[in-house]
Amino acid sequence: MTSITPSSCPMGLGRNSRSSRHCRKVQHLGRERARCSAPEMEGNKGHKLSGGAIGLQHNDMSFIPIECGGSAMGFYSRHILPHLINLTMGAGMLKKYRQRTVAKARGSVLELGFGSGVNLPYYNPELIEKYYAVEPDGGLLKLAQKRINKAPFKVEVLQMGAEQIILPDDSIDTVLSTWTLCTIPDIEAALAQARRVLKPGGQLIFVEHGLAPETRVASWQQRLTPYWKRCAGGCHLDRQTDVLLLNAGFVLQDLATGYLGRPKTMTFMYEGAAKPPAVG
Repeated sequence: MTSITPSSCPMGLGRNSRSSRHCRKVQHLGRERARCSAPEMEGNKGHKLSGGAIGLQHNDMSFIPIECGGSAMGFYSRHILPHLINLTMGAGMLKKYRQRTVAKARGSVLELGFGSGVNLPYYNPELIEKYYAVEPDGGLLKLAQKRINKAPFKVEVLQMGAEQIILPDDSIDTVLSTWTLCTIPDIEAALAQARRVLKPGGQLIFVEHGLAPETRVASWQQRLTPYWKRCAGGCHLDRQTDVLLLNAGFVLQDLATGYLGRPKTMTFMYEGAAKPPAVG
């Protein structure tokens, strides 16, 4: 099964494995080199996880990046990762989620993790009054330009992290997040900003992947996250979306959860809407 990717979250970049106790593979990227190393780990039902070419493979997992270092990491982040995100975010298996979620946006809209703009075709332009796209990555914004040019409404790009949104209080009707909350470094600050800019009666609509309810799967998510996020744009496999929203002071309006498929470590979905608490 092809893995899926959040807006700024490169989940499941492909398949690759190599058996060895300790594996190092040097990839020439121009004059750059990528060095990756991971110890062998015991997997489910006696299967073993082995270090691979920037990845680990397991019977319940697809390609799992491991620690990469040196100047090659900068090359990878700037020149390779944006294209991988753009490619995987276009996966057909995500279409139904986008159709349901993005169609709910209306009024003044703030999209967190705009990425390469893959959500733009799913908005109802008749419902959009203003549209702000928050995305810190210049490489993804460059890839988004064609979609921005074709958008049936004006796209105002805010090239910044979601932790510091330069919009007034109570100015947004809809905050949208599709597979983005997993990648934000300071998620508490970002959700505080989302709550700040939402109007009373506004809503945060979301579809995210995160912590699974099964103990075995959750355990693997927690073990893999420190390695995965290093080569996957900061993606955390073990964030629990509903708990994060509740802790940020949001009130959940609706929530649907469940596995999209395999690998289970990457495909437990949280889909729903939340609103700021009532004033007074």
